[in-house]
Amino acid sequence: MAKAKKLTPMQRQYNEVKAEHKDSILFFRMGDFYEMFGDDAIKASKILGITLTARHKKTDNPIPMCGVPYHSAENYVAKLTKAGEKVAICEQTSDPKLPGIVERKVVRIITPGTTFSDQVLEQDINNFTLALIEKNNFFGIAFADLSTGDFYVTELEGIQNLKKELYRISPKEVIMPEKTFSVEELKNLIENIYYYPLQKNAKENICDFFAVKKLHSFGIEKMPLAIQATNQLLTYFQETQKTDLKHISTIKKFNPEKFLPLDESTIRNLELFCTLREGKKDGSLLNLIDETKTSMGSRKLKRWILQPLIGQVQIEDRLDAVEELLNNEEVREKITNALKEVLDLERILARLSCNRGNARDLIALRESLKKSQEIKKILKKLESDLIQKIKEKI
Repeated sequence: MAKAKKLTPMQRQYNEVKAEHKDSILFFRMGDFYEMFGDDAIKASKILGITLTARHKKTDNPIPMCGVPYHSAENYVAKLTKAGEKVAICEQTSDPKLPGIVERKVVRIITPGTTFSDQVLEQDINNFTLALIEKNNFFGIAFADLSTGDFYVTELEGIQNLKKELYRISPKEVIMPEKTFSVEELKNLIENIYYYPLQKNAKENICDFFAVKKLHSFGIEKMPLAIQATNQLLTYFQETQKTDLKHISTIKKFNPEKFLPLDESTIRNLELFCTLREGKKDGSLLNLIDETKTSMGSRKLKRWILQPLIGQVQIEDRLDAVEELLNNEEVREKITNALKEVLDLERILARLSCNRGNARDLIALRESLKKSQEIKKILKKLESDLIQKIKEKI
């Protein structure tokens, strides 16, 4: 066999980029294909079911290799993220026709919790990423759905309370500083755990992100672990998306004590979201009562089921709104018909904010906003406090 050839400038470039993204499968753009090499190629070829070949086959050190067409890459990326893999997209950033090696850089990193792919996202379920910080059996958590902009934070005491929230939230991925505490007993609650270095200057970074001077408006100024978790998650999103995240406009402080606690056994035995024996959606409580007309409504209904109200005022406000709609069939039908033509505004706005949208999203946004104004006019005919509060937000 011939001796291995010296590395070419392109191979050195690949190695430099790969060294910065060791935990990701690197999609390295070469003309009309994304190429993968080495261990990435071996792993990806098995998951994707594509042919594994090699560079320098006749040398002592052949390099495993596989590739996918760039125009259909989304399908392959979706399959990898479904399998729990991170994918770093490395694009050509200079004109290939110019002399010398083509410049390349990673333009975004796609993970199970940061994907915008319709092939991965379930329309009626939030796709949460959760950042976890622990100190002396206290936990700060920040969880957000990048595809909608929803962002929540809280602090908890004790591993059992953490388990309850992890089961309720069902994050697609969890990021945490390495070796902060043992996560063995959490693995059955978490699909993917990634270790992410602890970020510094948490308060300053959060204030810069939201263009505020203090954290008082978010109600978390006295929650140090929640502040750290928030900074972890925001920084992680910025590093993976490499673009503005304007659709994340606020932080919502979440207090589990304001809702009736539901543990894992309760959720399972009551068959709230799937049947006990077969684990199917058909036959569950949510499947029975979900007559919502939009994906946003379906996600909201699931959150309401997971968070039963315990405050008398809030319960009565909701019941008054339901009663008024129930007794006003004409208004209810008008709202229902209008909602049928409202698309998933949350995810449309998120895609556009992160430069993942297209012309269809812009058209869908325009038509949905028209319907939202029609709904606002219809709601003026109702009087209940909760509906009036909703109307003012439209």
